[in-house]
Amino acid sequence: MGLSLVTAPATEPLSLAEIKAHVRVVDDNENDLLVTLGLAAREFVETFTHRAIITQTWALQLDGFPFQTLNDTGVGTGAVLVPKPPLQFTKLALTGTTHGSTTVDGITSTSGVLVGMFVTTASGVPYAPGSGPDFAPGTTVTAVAPTSLTLSTAALTSTAALAITASTVGITYVDMQGVPQTWDPSLYTVDAPQGPYARVGRIVPAYFQIYPVTRWVPIAATVTFPAGYGDARFTPGSMKAAMKLLIGNWWLNREAGEIIRGSADILPYGVEPLLWPFKAF
Repeated sequence: MGLSLVTAPATEPLSLAEIKAHVRVVDDNENDLLVTLGLAAREFVETFTHRAIITQTWALQLDGFPFQTLNDTGVGTGAVLVPKPPLQFTKLALTGTTHGSTTVDGITSTSGVLVGMFVTTASGVPYAPGSGPDFAPGTTVTAVAPTSLTLSTAALTSTAALAITASTVGITYVDMQGVPQTWDPSLYTVDAPQGPYARVGRIVPAYFQIYPVTRWVPIAATVTFPAGYGDARFTPGSMKAAMKLLIGNWWLNREAGEIIRGSADILPYGVEPLLWPFKAF
C-alpha cells in the first residue's frame, strides 16, 4: 500500500502578511524565508495530525481490495479506509423553481449561482467560476474543488431540475486480464465525515455489491481523492495558532545549535495541546 501526492495545495493556510505580522517583520528582505517557514509549518501540522489542510489530491495505492463477506441482508464487511481527512465528497441536487434564490442541501444559490462547487467537462477541462456552459436540466457534472458553479437563468426555470453529482473520488483497478478498469461510482458508497475533527473516510461496495476482482499484482487498485478543509478560510483556528508558534520559534532559532529564546530542538510550548484534538489515528 502506498500514498502519493497528486496535486499539491494551491495556497497556504497562512498568508505572508499574517506570518510577517506574527514575527513582527515589516520589510521584504526575509520574505522568501518566511514563505518557506510557512510551508514547513503547514507540512508539520499535516504530518502530526495525519490530516490535509488546504485542498489537495492524493492517490491511495492498494495491492487489492479488502476481504469482504456478504451476508443474507446484502451488507458486507471490509472497507477501504481513506487517509488524510477530511475527505471531500458531496452529492447535491438542485431543483430550480424560480430565477432567484434556491437552496441546495443548505447552500444558498442567488440569481442562479451555486456556491461551493467547481465543475469540469467530461474531457476534464475546468470551467472558471462564472463561465459557461449552460447546463440543461438533468445534466450530471463533477465537482473537483470548493469554489463556484454559475448556472444560467435558463437552467432555473419554473419546471427545471438540475441534478448535480459531485463524484470527487475515483477508483481504478487492474482486472484479471490485466486491463485497467474504472469502478462505476454507482457501485460503491463513500462515507466522508466533515468538520474540524472528521475521522478518516471510508469506501464500501453499495448494497448487495462486491469489490471488483483484481489481478494479483502490486498496486492493483488506486483510489484518487481530494482531501482538506478547503481554502485558508476554513482552516481550524487552533491549527493556524500552532503554525504561528512553530514559525515564530524557527524564526528566532535558525540553527539547531543557536538558541536565542526557547529551543529549536523541541516543539514550542502549546503546539501539541493545540494539535492533539485533531489527531486522526
